[in-house]
Amino acid sequence: MKFELKDMYGFLLSHTFPGSLVLIEILLCLEWFAGIDVWVSLKQVWSAGAGSTIFFLILGYALSTLLGNILDGTHHFFFEDFLRQQVKEEKFNAISDNLTMDIYKHFLEDDLWYPYEQYANISFAMIPGWGLLGYWLLAIMHFHGLCFWIPILCYGIILIITFAQAIYTYRRFLMDEKEFIAVYSSRKWRTPRSNEEC
Repeated sequence: MKFELKDMYGFLLSHTFPGSLVLIEILLCLEWFAGIDVWVSLKQVWSAGAGSTIFFLILGYALSTLLGNILDGTHHFFFEDFLRQQVKEEKFNAISDNLTMDIYKHFLEDDLWYPYEQYANISFAMIPGWGLLGYWLLAIMHFHGLCFWIPILCYGIILIITFAQAIYTYRRFLMDEKEFIAVYSSRKWRTPRSNEEC
């Protein structure tokens, strides 16, 4: 299996980055609700030396990716796992060679599937952040009135837009996948005619 930087970049955006948002939310919960001085402890680990810094970065990446995978599984359960079983089987019937696989990966996975996963995972990761933002504004910053509602509404609008974009991209993916299956399941691939036949 060859390494492709584009696939790694797509995975980071669709899994690791949303997982890092959840990790930050967990650390905020530990700081605010469990009374653990998280940020001081992280600062001490970060400044302890190069080895500790590398370990801190690797641990952060591993935890973010783990949380991102859990988040991804959660959103798949709610979005489409029970709706696409038949389509998945038809898709594999349509992919008959490397050419159709490349077409599927380029036009469907890269252009639609990974962006859909990014939008869906980020929107799911943002849901707890909405409540944490409200707690921070009220209980910690003691904001009221417009100073409270404007950030809450802006965050909510961004969340709704991200969620709506996930649904729109997923529907686009389903339509294009059905068209791909219809075309490449019925197409008769023939070898080019030789010069003698021309």
